[in-house]
Amino acid sequence: MSPPRRPLAGIAVAAALVLTACGDDEPAPAASSSTSAATATETSPEVLDRPEQQQVDATTAKGALPALEDLPEGWAVNASPVTDGERTYDPAECAAVERRTSPAVTFEDEHLEVTERVAYSEWTEGIAGHLAVTLHSYDEPYPTTFFDEAGQRLGDCSEYTRTVDGDAQTWQTRALTTPTVGDRALGVRYTADGDRGGRITDELTVRSGHNVIVVKYLPSDTSYDDDLLQEYARDVLDRLEQAS
Repeated sequence: MSPPRRPLAGIAVAAALVLTACGDDEPAPAASSSTSAATATETSPEVLDRPEQQQVDATTAKGALPALEDLPEGWAVNASPVTDGERTYDPAECAAVERRTSPAVTFEDEHLEVTERVAYSEWTEGIAGHLAVTLHSYDEPYPTTFFDEAGQRLGDCSEYTRTVDGDAQTWQTRALTTPTVGDRALGVRYTADGDRGGRITDELTVRSGHNVIVVKYLPSDTSYDDDLLQEYARDVLDRLEQAS
């Protein structure tokens, strides 16, 4: 199976699969964890004056999503419901990897205004690949400190257990080569143990001012395509810029 073709210029994605990342014995590529293009300092405050850095409404967010016809032949809409139950982590500090620390959750509760998702699956003789992207938009700029904490914890949290509504799952994580896109970006490969089908999830999270884009791709093998994830994320930003 080949990965989905590159999205058309301006085609964007905003979705999260309800699919679980699963295991693979082959190591993910060594990588840097994050890149910053616009970082605030005490003497030089962050300037967020680009259209794609501004808070957007649901209509604009939906307009940034790709339609099914924008994907290659053989892909279909994945209509699985999104699971967003209560989560706990062991060790507790590994919540930072998923930006689920208490401060991050509080910020989400107080400032999240829009979340839009699309998800797609490739079908051959059964499901072969999955793609999903989520676009979150907040009424305040998303704190870059949550990205910093995630990157810092990746080394210590190469394995941890996440429990969602009583369902515990052990995860292995590795930093992925992270492209320069948005204000801050973080690439992580998740590998799940147990009976989850032996698959992996590559995830690229991009912050652009008030907006956070999460691109998830479950490949049919162990290869990592940083260009693919980057182009989907960049197309989201392009669409947001064009919508202004």
